[in-house]
Amino acid sequence: MIMVKKEETIRKIWDVYFAEEFKGKEWIEVDYTLPEDKKGFRYAFHVQTVEELIEAVKNKEDRNFAIHYTVKELPVEQGHPDFLKYWGKRLTQQYNKKLKVIVIDIEFPDKHEKLSESEFLSLMSEAFKILPENIQNAVKLVNFTGGGGQFVIILDRWAYYQEIQQVVSYIKEKTKDNPYVDKTCFNTSQGQRLIGTVNTKYGVETYIYKERKNVIPLCVDDILLEMEVSEEAEKKVKQEKTEYPEFREAIDEIKRRLRIVDIFKLEGTKSGNRWDCICPIHPERNPSFKVFENLETGDIAVDYHGRSHVSKITGELTEIPDWVRETKDGLPYFDIIDLYRILKNKSFKEAVYELGQIAGVEIKEKEKEEEKKKVRDISLELLQKFNFIYEGSKGDFWVYDEDSGLWKPEAEDFLENILRKEYEYSKSNFINEVIKDVRSL
Repeated sequence: MIMVKKEETIRKIWDVYFAEEFKGKEWIEVDYTLPEDKKGFRYAFHVQTVEELIEAVKNKEDRNFAIHYTVKELPVEQGHPDFLKYWGKRLTQQYNKKLKVIVIDIEFPDKHEKLSESEFLSLMSEAFKILPENIQNAVKLVNFTGGGGQFVIILDRWAYYQEIQQVVSYIKEKTKDNPYVDKTCFNTSQGQRLIGTVNTKYGVETYIYKERKNVIPLCVDDILLEMEVSEEAEKKVKQEKTEYPEFREAIDEIKRRLRIVDIFKLEGTKSGNRWDCICPIHPERNPSFKVFENLETGDIAVDYHGRSHVSKITGELTEIPDWVRETKDGLPYFDIIDLYRILKNKSFKEAVYELGQIAGVEIKEKEKEEEKKKVRDISLELLQKFNFIYEGSKGDFWVYDEDSGLWKPEAEDFLENILRKEYEYSKSNFINEVIKDVRSL
């Protein structure tokens, strides 16, 4: 007969994994082994309540059980009231639906045997210490499984199948250098040992060793966004900060202080840290503009409508500017400065200054003595190398033609062409500074 201790453990597992009972076509799949079957978890039964689960594992201590933390829809013919009595093959791979926890199996890389309590504690302590901080913070349960343990990681909302793949990839990447994490268990169709039952391989009862308080769930939307953003997009961000070094701290502070939804008065609904909003760029009825709030690094908005829009102002088909970054799927995404530039038709520098005023962030430009010296050196070199004069009253450049012995006017982009072709300068701001300096000499 199942003991009270086991029953309490299974109830706790149910509360953490599911925290609700399911009706209709939603079921929890529990895999199991038969005593005479050495091929692993090939069979399953399905339940909708914790009472059904407890009833199903009573008096079956000769079997191993693994619970699927996915919720799945069963074929209609199998979803009858007595389905608990149905013991058939696993179906989760075909019917994955959603989950709210990720379970990481922990074990010694070269030791596959029953662990003593001291060995178990040493293993879990070492594995935990080298987990990334955000994953550490999300660990709700620490479980003993006989030959190792589990970390049960909480998500901040239900994640659906496509999202699950991204979340698992994220955790796998973040723990790739942790030798104690069993990488083979990163499979969303694979069940995890049902804590509160017996591990028949080692002949020991599995149990919850510790329930952690003050857990900070992993934010699914933050993970999805991080996994979507391409390397090219990240390069653009770094380049932007390099071009305006005096803005670095100001930009970070502006993003922390201001919320995209508030500044642009977006209409939408909020779920967790994600807003589903009506796009501020093009007219629409159904929200396609998602804003992911982040108080530490700044909000990010993704336009799921794509790069082509019918302008709200002109009514004409327009394209999102080329400088706007993209996700891996080619969707434009914006921080608050990007969006301000587009909606207010401002330059990057203007956007930073104006948002800085709104946020109460003082921007102090540093003196660029080296750059000023470089501008002056190039100006003097140009005057010596190319035989031209600048007629200030008319605003024209005059170049001496040796063949005719006459001074001839040149086009306005005369100096700009020299700087781009002869000197291979590409930054417009720097070129304009040189031209301005030449005119002042």
